[in-house]
Amino acid sequence: MIFKYLHNIKIKKQVRSLLNSVSSLLTQNDVINAKDLIEHEEWGIAFELIYTQLHEYDAVLSVNQIEKIKQLADLMELEDDCWDCLLQKKLFK
Repeated sequence: MIFKYLHNIKIKKQVRSLLNSVSSLLTQNDVINAKDLIEHEEWGIAFELIYTQLHEYDAVLSVNQIEKIKQLADLMELEDDCWDCLLQKKLFK
């Protein structure tokens, strides 16, 4: 049980870190919605909102931002096809 609690805290921190890293690439509404989801422990939905909107806006991501996305997806045990649309575009700065 303590492992799950610590795991969830790590996910929450990493989703917040990702949001902070890409917030300038999102609309203010997207940032507000993601923060609200994070605070209500809906980390998966917040992550989905973030990467979907980045994809929609054709955001140019840094290698560091892509790494954060990969690490978070691994931590959340998500399949690559959930978020790899960002990698397929090869939008790196």
